[in-house]
Amino acid sequence: MMEIILVGLSYKTAPIEVLEKVSVSPDRYGEILEDLLGATGLAEAAALHTCNRCEYYAATADPEKDLGKLIAFVKGMYSGLGEDIEPRLYKLRGGRVVRHLMSVASSLDSMVLGETQIQSQVKDALQRAAGVEAAGPLLQRLFSDALSTGKRVRAETEIGALTVSVSSTAVELARKIFGELERHSALIVGAGETAHLTTAHLHTEGVHPMYVASRTFERAQALARRLSGEAIPFDEIGDALCKADIALVSTSAPHYVLRREQIARAMRDRRNRPLFIIDISVPRNVDPEIDDLYNVYLYNIDDLEAIASENRRRRAKALERAFGLVEEDALAFEKWQRSLEVVPTLVSLRRKIDGFRESEEQKLLRRLSHLEEKDKTAIHKFANSLVNKILHDPSVRLRGSDDPRLRTRLVESVRVLFKLDRAERSENGGRGPGREGPGPDLQKSPGGEGGPETSDDR
Repeated sequence: MMEIILVGLSYKTAPIEVLEKVSVSPDRYGEILEDLLGATGLAEAAALHTCNRCEYYAATADPEKDLGKLIAFVKGMYSGLGEDIEPRLYKLRGGRVVRHLMSVASSLDSMVLGETQIQSQVKDALQRAAGVEAAGPLLQRLFSDALSTGKRVRAETEIGALTVSVSSTAVELARKIFGELERHSALIVGAGETAHLTTAHLHTEGVHPMYVASRTFERAQALARRLSGEAIPFDEIGDALCKADIALVSTSAPHYVLRREQIARAMRDRRNRPLFIIDISVPRNVDPEIDDLYNVYLYNIDDLEAIASENRRRRAKALERAFGLVEEDALAFEKWQRSLEVVPTLVSLRRKIDGFRESEEQKLLRRLSHLEEKDKTAIHKFANSLVNKILHDPSVRLRGSDDPRLRTRLVESVRVLFKLDRAERSENGGRGPGREGPGPDLQKSPGGEGGPETSDDR
């Protein structure tokens, strides 16, 4: 039976400077895959490159030998790096490849859990490999099934919707209050580590302008430069509150930096436009009594940590469910793959039994030539139905066996009992049964029985 192999490296095995050097444009996939197939003689191949991974997939009838060939090809591609890349490579076979790609397409193996870009990258890898006829039935089916798994994980779990850090939780809360954060402004009071993380998230979301205040004006200027923002003196915080929609407070002061009267005055000047205040200071730097002011939303470090902790708990459950979906789909793929081994035998058995049916049916109809056409049709339907019923149980048993040794014995028994190899040699002019390929039924266009799905829609 054909087996799928994988050689690759990712952010888990290589630093960013190595990944930058090995990454190639998807436009070169076709050229690389043609070189790969020509150099190794592999049956099928596909490549997947993103900013965080570089992977080569192949289908082979001799995984032991061809895995070495694939490793050698990848090493040769990157021989100019000035280091032996093999220690950074992971090498997978069979079911581990299936589960890996399904996890990748579901963004369960991504640096940012739940990111969505990987789906289009996997789809592009499939289309480009199929476009140069490098990906055949096995890899096309695997990539298509992996894309479907990714869709299931997004539809049936909360993987992409749960933020799990204090800084990302703060930004998520701001988004719930204001919707899109572009064109909203922020005031940053203090320049601690968590403040840096949170402001980085806000900056990524398009929050602008940003006003930065710190007891040390130079630190405020440094952070403002990073954010393309504006540094302001510490005693001008009140004025900035009139302009900012979000206020992030993170200082080491042992007292309140923002008091109720100050916020109430700012809200009057703001005409009660919503103000979201994030107090991540320990001890607290924002007077908790401001929480009863109209349209003021105050969250402190305990509030954010509680939300983040709950999201971590829910994400753990979502992860468990997501990997359960991966396992379901991997088992379904493996069952389909196992069926490929028995398809040629089932096709040969059907052809032989159909030959018996047709021969005996014609003999009977010649003896009963006086019958009307409707009666002849009834005899034909009866004969077909009988053949289908006879072949049903053997077909189910051959396709459904999970034990590879038992499946092989069953296939060989059927071939011996029904003399299928002899019949095929006769049909092929003595050339033998021709059992290397997947069989005629698997050469249909995508979507046919046993054929690959070339779309991620199922």
